[in-house]
Amino acid sequence: MSKEFDEAQQQLDDAMRKHAEFRRHSQEHNKALGAHHTEVANTNEQMAQVTAEAASDDQGGPEAKTHQAEMEHLRQDQREQHMVREGLRQDFDALKAEFAELKKPENDVVELGRKARKQQGRGSQ
Repeated sequence: MSKEFDEAQQQLDDAMRKHAEFRRHSQEHNKALGAHHTEVANTNEQMAQVTAEAASDDQGGPEAKTHQAEMEHLRQDQREQHMVREGLRQDFDALKAEFAELKKPENDVVELGRKARKQQGRGSQ
């Protein structure tokens, strides 16, 4: 094989590796995002339930302190979820940068594949 083909094949292999890495990162991000959405929905549901129970209880009854403690715990969960959301937002920004890198001509697997096949055809003549 020719040196040009070897170089083209190496570029293609590198680009394919970058694409596979991006796919893996995207899948991990989507999985984490889905889990986060589920957790937020569960917390919101619990908060609504505790709020409704607190409203229906007598003022100052024995459950009032329990409801207040439960609500504070849920508020803390919401604060933590906000921090997770910020982390996910940063991860998404990193994914956008990674995708922008993949869009560069030197990482275009279709074009690199054509180039490698073209070089292979020249090398076998």
